[in-house]
Order: sequence, then C-alpha cells, then structure tokens
Amino acid sequence: MKKNVLSMAVACVLSGVMLTACGGGGDDNGGGNSGGGNNGGGTDTGSKPQHTAVFLDSVVGGLDYQCDDYVGVTNAKGEFLFDDGDSCSFALGNQRLGSVTLKAGNSLVTPYTLAGDDKERAIRIAALLQTLDSDSNPENGITLDKAQVAQLGIIELGSDDAFNTSLVEALKTAGLTKDVVSLAAAKDHLSATLAGVNGRSVAVDKVLSDLQALTDLKNLDVESKLKDYKGTLQAETTDSGKVDRQIVLAMLAMLEVTNNPVVAERLGFTSSAIGSGYSTSLAKVIDVIIHTPGTAAVALKGGKGYTRDVAQLMGAYADSMEKVAATLADIQDPDYSATYGDDESVTLNFDGAKALRASAMAMASALNIAASYQYGPDNAYATQEEEVTLPRMHIKESWGMQPSTTYEESASTFKTQFSQLDIEPDNLVNHADFFRLTDDAKARLGKAKAQLNGAVAIALTIDQSKLDDSLTQEEIEANTATLKQLADHFSGKVTTIQWENTETKYVNTGMGWEPQNVGVKYNLNVLPFFDEMLDRSDVTIKVAGACDGSVGERDAELSKAMGEPMCLISSDEFKALAQSDRGALKYIGWMREAQDSHTTIYAKGVSYDWSTQMTPLAGSTFDKVFVSCTDLDDNKVSCADQL
Repeated sequence: MKKNVLSMAVACVLSGVMLTACGGGGDDNGGGNSGGGNNGGGTDTGSKPQHTAVFLDSVVGGLDYQCDDYVGVTNAKGEFLFDDGDSCSFALGNQRLGSVTLKAGNSLVTPYTLAGDDKERAIRIAALLQTLDSDSNPENGITLDKAQVAQLGIIELGSDDAFNTSLVEALKTAGLTKDVVSLAAAKDHLSATLAGVNGRSVAVDKVLSDLQALTDLKNLDVESKLKDYKGTLQAETTDSGKVDRQIVLAMLAMLEVTNNPVVAERLGFTSSAIGSGYSTSLAKVIDVIIHTPGTAAVALKGGKGYTRDVAQLMGAYADSMEKVAATLADIQDPDYSATYGDDESVTLNFDGAKALRASAMAMASALNIAASYQYGPDNAYATQEEEVTLPRMHIKESWGMQPSTTYEESASTFKTQFSQLDIEPDNLVNHADFFRLTDDAKARLGKAKAQLNGAVAIALTIDQSKLDDSLTQEEIEANTATLKQLADHFSGKVTTIQWENTETKYVNTGMGWEPQNVGVKYNLNVLPFFDEMLDRSDVTIKVAGACDGSVGERDAELSKAMGEPMCLISSDEFKALAQSDRGALKYIGWMREAQDSHTTIYAKGVSYDWSTQMTPLAGSTFDKVFVSCTDLDDNKVSCADQL
C-alpha cells in the first residue's frame, strides 16, 4: 500500500483547493422477513427490480429475501432481484441471516457476504443452510422447505457451541429428522463451491504471461494492447476461472483510466500508486503497462479540449470505477488464491482482490472530485497550431591564443502546437470559471464521500502483509493508523485529520548543497469539503507576474514558440544577462565549429514568472476545511499561502 490510490483520493481533496488541474456487514439474530412468490419473484410493492444476482452456498432456492420494498424468495437457481443501491436482507423464516447493499454489477451473495468480517459466522450460516437442504445433498444445490423452516425457529449464530446446541435442540423440538452438517464439512463444501467459480482461467494465464513477456515498450500501442486483453478475457465464458477474470478485467479497467494522459496529469496517478496498492508480483506486471512512452500526449482523445469535456470524462471514468468495485464485491472466499504466469510469479488472492476493490472505489472518489470542477473557459486546454518565428541568440566562445566571445542573432520559422494553458496559465487561473463547481458537483461530491468512506472501510480489513512482502511492520502500522484516522473522521469520532505534504529540496547551507525535507502539515476537516463544497466563491485569487530579471516585455509569439510564458528582450539585455546571470536565459542547443570554439544557442527571451495569492473569505467553507497549518517544525503558517 505505501502511497496508494486510496491516499491519493484524499490528496485530491487538497488538490481541488490548491488550484491544480487536478457491502455490507453481519446482522444479529433478530426477526426477519417471510415472503411469497417463486422463480426469483416476490410481492411487488414497487416497480420490478432490474438486476439479478445469485445466493450461493451451492445455489440456494427457497431463501426469503427483501430488497428495499421488494419481497421475494430465491428460485431454484438461487436467483433474486434487486435494484442498484438496494439494501437486501436474507432470512430463514423469522431467522434473519444478514443484509448487504448491492450495486449494479454485483452478481453473487454468499454467507461470507452476510457475515462481513466474521468468517466463523459465515460457516455457521452455511452449515444451517446445508443441514436444512430438503434432500440432504447440497452437492446438487440447496432447496429449502418452507414448512420445515417455519418449524425450526431461531438458531443461535453467535458462537460454535451455541450454534450446535441450539440447532440440535431445534431439530428435535420440531420433529425433523436431519443430520447436522458439521462446521468443518460446511466450510469444505462452501470452499469447494466457490473454488468451482474460481478455477484457473486459460485466458487469464494467457494475458498475464503476455504482460510479463512484453519487452518492446517504446513501440507498444497501449490502447490496442488493453483492448486485445479485454477481448481475450471476455471471450472465455466458463465458470472455471470466473473470479480470476473479474480481477484481471478490473485491473485492466483501472489501467485504461490511469493511462489516459488527462487523468494521469489531473490526479497524478503513477505506476507505483496502483501497483503497491495491490501486490508486489502483480505490480511488476502493471508497471509494464502504465507510463510507457506512448502515454506522453497531453491532448484529449478526439482532439477535444473543453474544460467541461474534461469534467465529463472524469465523471464517466468515476462511474466505470464504481462498477469495477461492485464486480469485485462478488469475490467472497477468504481462502481464495491463484497463481499465474510462466513461472507462477503472479498471485491473485482474496486480500489482493479487496485491495483492488478499495483502490477502484478510491479512484472513483478522486475522479468524482475532479469531475466536480471546471478549470477555466472552454478551449482553454484545446491544442492549437500556428506558424511562428523564434528569435534566437548565438554565443560563440573561442579559446586558445586569443580567447573571444561574440554574439549573433538568427531566427527560425516553423509550425508549433500550443494551448492557452501553455502560454497564459496566469490568465487561466484568473478566469472566473477556473476552480468553479460544475452543475452536478453536489451529486458528484456526495458520491465521492461515500466511495472514499467505503474504500477506507474495506482497506482496514486487508492483511497488508499478503499484498506486498517488502512492507515493513512499521509501514504496515503507519498505513493502518492513517486508515483508522480516516475511518474515525468519517464516523465523527475525531473532528480533524492530519495530512502532511512533504518534498525533498537541495538547499545551499554554505557548506554545499544538502537535501532537506520541506513541506506543510495540514489539520483538516474534509467533511465540509464534501457536504458544503468549496470553490472560487470561497476565496479571492490575485495573480501577479513579471519578466525574470525585470527585463523585456511579455511576448505571445515567443511564448507559443517555446510553449511557456516568455518575455522578449533586446540584444543588449541578452548580452548583459549572458555575462551576469546566464542561468536566466532559455537554452536551445549548441554546435562546435572547431576544436577551440563552440556556439551555444538561446531563445532571445526570459521566462515570465507569475504567482497567485489566495485569501479565504470570512465565514467561507475554506476555514472549515483547513482548520490550521504548520511547517515541519510545527511553526504556524497560513494555509492559504501554502496552496
């Protein structure tokens, strides 16, 4: 995990105000719901649900369920109906087994789903279902007899001893001749059933082996490669290896999102951010795909460059990541593990699947945050092409018997591509639509909050030692502490969280250049960010700038030629800088005419340096989110000045 996508989603809360471009748990034994209907049907007190999932120990038919206001009984295939976001509860007559919230894309519920982190409770539920199977042969499916279920009453599920005692007594009282399925046998059967879904996949083996074998990354067509991999996996429809395919398809979906240069630039996703959030061996495979030379472009696909299009793109990707997370929720077997690759070096396991799910949810959160903001006017990021003339200065230096330095001017004309962001970033930041909430921001930020909260909850259940064997115990404890702090913050147990943003810079100490850690420690309350929202209306932003060295004038054509804000200077100003501060000049190249001379070529200009100053408005959301800030030595600093 180290620095993973989960932590980056929290960082995106910060990045929004930094003006950068940036299922269920167990239940007690309480009363349940009985229902009529068959074949996955029920008592329809609302519109008929649109989605179908399966309750699996073996497939379980005759199990009562209620998804929101829709009441039914699982059919012979174990199928039941639900709508996206429904809370579904399952019961044996008055014996409530548990509940789970389902999303579109979920297709499987098991005793493990209902029991949450309590694996022993899941086995007791499985033993109860298998014991009540009408033909006492769960291998051919489990069918529940409604009359027998009604006779049985309530069974204790809190402990093994209480379960066994209450089940034996209940069967005796009801006059039912049933052999109680042992907990060990129930676990073996449930594991075997899930293994039938989790068998080794030929398609997965092919994809992961090919990933490991890739060597020509320079010429790799990433988009085409991902498409081929998805086609290979989707063409395989056997039950064997279904879970493995789900995991790898989820991984590819995440790679497709992070490979988009707009997403990568806006959110700062990196290969290690995805890889170390999953598993060491799989991270090596992932590193093959992410950040190859083919992903360096900065233009949107199709040539679009509108800031509203960027927000919509982020929103679409956020929705896709939410579906990925829902699909991964189907993986229920805590003992699940599979190895792939020619040397079996790639391991897929239960904790890895949970980590991938948490990462998908955190990515969805970060993307929804990004989708909530517009960063400037339309066309601010659009790529434009224009013929420009670049004025240049040559410094010819000769040494030997008669050293000399001479200056010459030249110019070159060529076609160049640029965007307003490249040449006038200060004007973009100063625009009224920069860092402005979009029309659907409230809904997006509401989703982002729930997704981040859910990602944290899942991450806290993960055995990090199974993800990355390079993690030290100290790192694991630090990760856990961060996650616990976030969970407590979302639950209201703590009012603020601490977030440290540091980097290493080389500082001249007088004894030489030495590395020093610099940064800011933020004391944050992220809840108002999601609930009350924060944008340009909460602050005033002042933009100021000047030519480097206070020489020259800002020049649009030179800026277009160089791809950054530039100031055109005179020949005399250039010569003065060449003699006093050559580092301020913009180097282009050099050539050597003779053994004792060479010429260095510079642009005839200097950078236009600009900065912003942000001031929070009194009573705004800003001060509610940024409670206080200090430097690394705990000296109080202005939060606004650090952004």
